[in-house]
Amino acid sequence: MAAATSLTAAAMPLTDSAVRASILPWLGDLSEKEPLGFVREEALLIRDMLGFMRVLVSAEEVIRTFSQSPLEAHLAEALIAGGAAGERHGSADPVRMLEALRSAADAGSVWAPLWLGDLEHIGGGGDAPSGQDRRRGWYSEAFRKGHPDAAERLAELPAGLHEGHADVRQFFAHGSRYFAAVGV
Repeated sequence: MAAATSLTAAAMPLTDSAVRASILPWLGDLSEKEPLGFVREEALLIRDMLGFMRVLVSAEEVIRTFSQSPLEAHLAEALIAGGAAGERHGSADPVRMLEALRSAADAGSVWAPLWLGDLEHIGGGGDAPSGQDRRRGWYSEAFRKGHPDAAERLAELPAGLHEGHADVRQFFAHGSRYFAAVGV
């Protein structure tokens, strides 16, 4: 929980503008008729959540609106606790945000493990060997779930790629064709 304590002193990382910037490349041209991949589908869900947070009165109302699945409910909770909804939905709560992101990852989110790896670094634990291992674990989970940005994050870790990351090595060798070949 060291990361959560460090996050308290810093600005909360899941602000509306930070989240929008992270999902923007995945939204693309919404008029395209090609099928949406699940990374893009979840990005659209997150975009919709952010829009609702701007108009709905309470955090509870946002969570009720997005409670069709555990993944939706946990992502909504993480965004609210992380500061995306602003002060009118309550003060940011880093511990609650991290718990909700972990629950969203457990529920199948492709974005939550990526953000958890980023938060490990922001929270100050990411430069120590144990922090790098935790980041590697979260980014590996995001990669296994099909988030292409995770491969780049894994490659940027100071310790480099471990032998267990053959999937990431294959991705860099073959690009997006790798995901098509493994059915992601």
